[in-house]
Amino acid sequence: MTEVVGTLKEAGIEPKDIQTTNFAVSPVYEQKKDGQAAFITGYRVSNQVHITVRDTKKLGDVLDKVVQAGANQVGSIGFDIAEPEKLKDEARKLAMRNASDNARLYADAAGVELGPVVTITEEDGMTPRPYKARAATMMAESSPVPVEGGTLSVEAKIRVTWELR
Repeated sequence: MTEVVGTLKEAGIEPKDIQTTNFAVSPVYEQKKDGQAAFITGYRVSNQVHITVRDTKKLGDVLDKVVQAGANQVGSIGFDIAEPEKLKDEARKLAMRNASDNARLYADAAGVELGPVVTITEEDGMTPRPYKARAATMMAESSPVPVEGGTLSVEAKIRVTWELR
């Protein structure tokens, strides 16, 4: 694992983006015949890290390098937005603008005028909606593992009530 972490750092992954998430040591037993007590033949060690790769173009290369360095399980690749609140605020503004435009359209069609806003409620939703993929078993080859980040979206849903005149 020392080699894997060293490889991550050499690949440009900052120490703040490498975090140990699990470390376990458990005995491996062998059972003798005819009721004899089991005995320990060795130990199994599991050491897991979570990394953040900020440049997705480097992800395939990073995966190749850690497998070559000895990582034997790679999984739970996920994509996320670094600062979703800024985008969420823009989506909220756009949602309010759209709600106002629609309300004016409906009020005009109904022959009434919009009064002041009575309530604004943001509806809960899963935002951002990242595409998640599981990494397949990696084989150390000369070309990087193909990893496609896809598209992420941020949305805001609101419910606005106006007084009508």
